[in-house]
Amino acid sequence: MNLQMGISSKGLGALLALKWLFTSVRSSMNLQMGISSKGLGALLALKWLFTSVRSSMNLQMGISSIGLGALLALKWLFTSVRSIVAFQMGISSKGLGALLALKWLITSV
Repeated sequence: MNLQMGISSKGLGALLALKWLFTSVRSSMNLQMGISSKGLGALLALKWLFTSVRSSMNLQMGISSIGLGALLALKWLFTSVRSIVAFQMGISSKGLGALLALKWLITSV
């Protein structure tokens, strides 16, 4: 992350941070496919996150030239994940997968 902050001043930080995030979410999604049979919440949460981050990435590309893109993208991500964690707490009783996927995501980021 510290390395990314140095790169962000050149406008590449947002791209690298989000590329790393996409790779992590895709790996997690493959892992969660096995858990999804026990809880649809994991699959839905990761699908929502993947879609939201892709949309945010398009927005952040314009901001990245200013050098603030990485910081804004990660700030948006943390805010979104915190909101969905609160929502997923209700789903977690129906599926442990959602809780595990989001716990992993928060600790990995």
